[in-house]
Formats: sequence, C-alpha cells, structure tokens
Amino acid sequence: MSVLERLMPRGLKYETLEVTANVTETITGITEIKSESVQYRDSAFKIEFHPSMPDNFKPGFGPYPVTVSNIST
Repeated sequence: MSVLERLMPRGLKYETLEVTANVTETITGITEIKSESVQYRDSAFKIEFHPSMPDNFKPGFGPYPVTVSNIST
C-alpha cells in the first residue's frame, strides 16, 4: 500500500493531487518552481523519456519527447 493510499483510506480514484517540483540550477543557484494538478487513476502507466533527451532539464526548451504506455493487467 502506498503512502497516498494510507493517507486517503476512502480511495484515491479520481482525486486531484497537486504536484510541485523545485529545480535549482547549480551554477547560478536560481530555483524554478512549478506546480500542476493531476487526477489520480487506478490504472498504471509507464513514462519513458526518449533516448535523445538531454541529461539536464532546461525550462522553456521543451517539449521533451516521452512515451506513455498503459501497463495495467
């Protein structure tokens, strides 16, 4: 059981979750903060980044190619 499932015993299906990411550039120390709301589903998905994607994330230089696959049984 995941931490989220323990925190929400009535279930997560179709609940909206807020996800926040803080990314700090090591050279300048500048931090970018981005938040998005996502709706929880009970189906599992796998997200794979394209092999040509750079190792470093650069805001504003996207889109970054990904493949999304449904891995539900």
